[in-house]
Amino acid sequence: MLIFGLLMAIVLMACVPLAMAAEPDLNVTASKIPIKIVNVIFMLGICGVGAIFQYFVSSYKNQLNCSPIEYFFGAIKYTLASIGASGVVVMQMVSDGKTDISDPLILGALFMSGYAIDHVLNKPPAQPTLRMGV
Repeated sequence: MLIFGLLMAIVLMACVPLAMAAEPDLNVTASKIPIKIVNVIFMLGICGVGAIFQYFVSSYKNQLNCSPIEYFFGAIKYTLASIGASGVVVMQMVSDGKTDISDPLILGALFMSGYAIDHVLNKPPAQPTLRMGV
């Protein structure tokens, strides 16, 4: 699973030059700030990498005893809440005009917000309990 997370991070980091070289034909204008849709999707992806990293850290600390698929899809309402909160963070950064994905401070803030949001909102699925003699 760690290899999967590292591969996903490498793929996302390889998309930075693609997102920076994208033509402005996908622009949306909100409050006189041109926004590239590719940048917004990339920003959501960085939040997702932070959430995946949070799973691996919790799993490494033996706080979780489930697979990543069970963690993210077993209790889907918590995962959807985490994704929604990450979307709010990205939209706030976009409304502030902070869409420059070549800035390491923005990438770090997105990564840490994805990590923190997943840590607070996402929960593993409930483990079945054994009731003997009931």
